[in-house]
Amino acid sequence: MVFFFEFQLFIMLLLTVIVAEVIGRGAALILWCTFTVISHGAEMWARRHFARVPKEAPKAGSEEEVGDRWARTLLYSWRRTNNLLLLGIAAFGAWYVSTR
Repeated sequence: MVFFFEFQLFIMLLLTVIVAEVIGRGAALILWCTFTVISHGAEMWARRHFARVPKEAPKAGSEEEVGDRWARTLLYSWRRTNNLLLLGIAAFGAWYVSTR
């Protein structure tokens, strides 16, 4: 599951750098912000969808459904990815302002 999010970040970074080089830094910053807003919106939808899944793993010895473990891992990875996207906005914003 983590590979999916890492791959998503890699593709987004490549697209953003390509747009920055071909079109401009402003368009790249808008693209990154768009990706970030879409990802945050999709995460909110997924959190509502998986609301029945407990946030913490069950205690040792209790049964857990595979789907619950998968959903918890998905939401955890997605939250971390969104934090990196927000960090990326700060980095691209600094790059945009510094090279203006």
